[in-house]
Amino acid sequence: MTKFLVITEGAAEAALSQGEVQLREPFLSEGGDYGITRMDDAAHDAVAFATARDSREPRYAVISVDELNRLPAKAARDVFARIHRVLKASYKFPIRLPTSWSEYHHQNRFAFFAVPKEWGSYRWIADYDDHRKCVNFSQLSSAAGPIVLETLRPGTSPDLAEALETALIAARNARRTDTTLESLVSRVDFDAIGGGAISKSYMYEEWTNRLSASQQKVLEIPPLSSIRIVGHAGTGKTLALCLRTIFECRSAEKEKKPIRILFTTHSWAMAERVDETLTTLNGGTPRVEITVFPLLQILIDALGGSAASSLSILGDDSTDGRKRQIEIIGELVQSFSSSDRKSFTAAGLSKHIAEALDSAGTSIERAELVEDIYQEINGVLSADAVSLGDQRKVDEYLKQDRADDMPPFRRRGDRLLALATYGRFIHRLRDGGYVTTDQLVSDVVRILETFSWAVRREAEGYDVIVVDELQLFDAQERFALTLLTRSPQQAAFVSAEDPSQGIFSAISPAWRKGLPEKKLAAPIEFREAHRFDAGVLRFVTHLYRCFPLNTQAIAIGDTSINSGATPELFQETTLEGIAQRVSAIAMEEQATQAAEDRLAIIDLDGAAEPVARALNYRGLKVTILHSLDDVEKLSYSRRSIVVGPWQFLGGTQFTSVVVISQSGTTSSSTFGRLRELTGVYVASSRAAKRLSLVVAGKLHPAIESALSQGLIKKGDVKKH
Repeated sequence: MTKFLVITEGAAEAALSQGEVQLREPFLSEGGDYGITRMDDAAHDAVAFATARDSREPRYAVISVDELNRLPAKAARDVFARIHRVLKASYKFPIRLPTSWSEYHHQNRFAFFAVPKEWGSYRWIADYDDHRKCVNFSQLSSAAGPIVLETLRPGTSPDLAEALETALIAARNARRTDTTLESLVSRVDFDAIGGGAISKSYMYEEWTNRLSASQQKVLEIPPLSSIRIVGHAGTGKTLALCLRTIFECRSAEKEKKPIRILFTTHSWAMAERVDETLTTLNGGTPRVEITVFPLLQILIDALGGSAASSLSILGDDSTDGRKRQIEIIGELVQSFSSSDRKSFTAAGLSKHIAEALDSAGTSIERAELVEDIYQEINGVLSADAVSLGDQRKVDEYLKQDRADDMPPFRRRGDRLLALATYGRFIHRLRDGGYVTTDQLVSDVVRILETFSWAVRREAEGYDVIVVDELQLFDAQERFALTLLTRSPQQAAFVSAEDPSQGIFSAISPAWRKGLPEKKLAAPIEFREAHRFDAGVLRFVTHLYRCFPLNTQAIAIGDTSINSGATPELFQETTLEGIAQRVSAIAMEEQATQAAEDRLAIIDLDGAAEPVARALNYRGLKVTILHSLDDVEKLSYSRRSIVVGPWQFLGGTQFTSVVVISQSGTTSSSTFGRLRELTGVYVASSRAAKRLSLVVAGKLHPAIESALSQGLIKKGDVKKH
């Protein structure tokens, strides 16, 4: 009877790529495209899995089979995906995992949720053995309360290094005799999500003659200078940030000066891509001077692991926190009484808000109001630290001027509605034991402004802070980053942004719009697109220019080149029609695409699930993304169609993209139309060669103008 399962990082990745994993015998399928090899160790009641592509001394997991069998059988893919991610994270200690996993450490022992919470409250108790490069998954807890790692005595496992080596030798011997096995890199979709999507697997020195003039300029600015990169999608901003980060390390090394660099992103998936890219650029060796984390993890570390472990964070980067906040706000708006309505009306209520309150809870008008209140809470009230107990701040909020590109709460009654919802929202969170990321940021800012941090910052603060996708960081988050430096006046801030992919530059308080600027060169504009065919580029450029940017006008490189397919527009009348149209396009793509091509269906307004079901009905393999953290699934999904909301697919690239909208444009406000345009732009700019839009309802003005200019054409209905 098998008691222990040994699996290498490569075998876990290969098995997930093949889609064949089980929590019970035989666990993984042998052979296949990746050459997974199994060896049984009868002496220890163990079975080991490895591949020929594993390194000489690979990271590996030793898993208690008895504990593994306690997990739901249908959760097998999630279980092995998390184990694989732990192995990837074990290259740096302490191991850091997505916030929703509720990771907690004590010395080399750590605990985390073994599966998404819908499968239950199972948590692995694991130990990391740095000498053997092994993670022991020896015990599973299903306790709902906190786990005290300091006093816990987890189960033990035998030394299975010999069993692992036997499996590795067998895998390499099998590889020599089987020439049909494909390269793991050629089959796993690193080009969509891995570090290779950014670095193209070149080292720092190999990029010298491959950079655009703008990218080269980033490396010519003296060390420890602040730099701001501005450009549209596909211009190589993230690569430039990574190259600059390695440049700062090597410059400090040359001067024999210590340096600490923080590279921050807004999601775990992107942080891991950046970490892989930096290691690749540095010749395969991680730089200890560089810390790469999503902002939320940095803030949790600043708050303190023990304090953070008891928090339930609503809105972290790997959960449906945003969706849950929207649901709560919708319930609160529905709960307002007739007397509440009268008080809002008496203070002056805008017509569109009054109509939304009068409409059904499932109406488009109500959904838009709820979305606007969500943006008002997170982008204005929380960002400007408006507290209902601070009458001065409340009065300032009620009287402040309101630009067109802010959420449309122009009249006093509108803002009283937002404040009332905000107050009830906070009470609901407290009752449920939740905090939002915005509240967490506020708490951490208070800690970082204390004298005790001022004493520690010389040793623990950063000399350089690198921020990717700055437009996704609100005012409070940017301010928190400045407090993490050794000295806000002396530290260098290097950032990249595409203002049209975020709204915070428009609605943040003016005095905190940017990061501190020390020795700041003029903003460097990235104009040359690297990933688009001309037809897609012309359309994406048109969308980009439709934004009323609140920063300086940004020039776009030459798009007059006359090659590449023109994007297609299909107008439907129902969600069923959208699903049928997308299925027909997907079937044609599957029949004609090359082996390396990838197709994504990107949803703008909640049509993802029914469209995915329609694709499955046609026998097409689908990978659905439910969160930002799910983007890692792309590493195992080359053969499937990716379906997900636009918010979760920033930073990815696909050969073909179908953008879907079941409602079309519905907003009556400038702010709402800007929000809709952001979704269309982000979704469309994920396509490299072919782009289709399938829309039911009214077309956004930006799409209508593109249609009139010939930048997008009506699709051939008969063809599909």
